[in-house]
Amino acid sequence: MNEGSDRFDVSADTLGRVLAEASADFVCLANSHGEPFYLNPAGQRLVGLGEGQPASSVNLRELYDEQSWAELRDVAVPAVNKTAIGRPQPAPQRANR
Repeated sequence: MNEGSDRFDVSADTLGRVLAEASADFVCLANSHGEPFYLNPAGQRLVGLGEGQPASSVNLRELYDEQSWAELRDVAVPAVNKTAIGRPQPAPQRANR
């Protein structure tokens, strides 16, 4: 926390990780081949990974039928990639006081 402020100095990456770790929802980051490089604890439980097993132990393609995987790959992922979510953003400019 900044002295004299009620704001925390937290990076977006840190905040995102804290929120994902605390979520009861499945949160996963994976490449286009369905190989996860991050899977939150709820997601690990949902896919049956034990504590300490890496996210890469499971392939998301195996969790979907072919039609669902094709829709995810061809429609949902490109739609997410068009947004700024998850991409580095320029730091906000502070007004001179």
